[in-house]
Amino acid sequence: MQDLITKISAATGLSAEKAEHALGIMLNLVKTQGDQTKVAELFSKLPGADDIVAKHGGDGASRGG
Repeated sequence: MQDLITKISAATGLSAEKAEHALGIMLNLVKTQGDQTKVAELFSKLPGADDIVAKHGGDGASRGG
């Protein structure tokens, strides 16, 4: 997961912390709105995805970033 955060950070110019926060929000959207079978398959291939969703996946209003 850290490699993905690093790539997002490099591509966007965001700090690693902001890239992780954005990724958490996006993964939460996928998790809550996507086909649950496909989401489970995707998350099984992204170790740490559930942790990032738990940390950053809310609406973003109450979490720094």
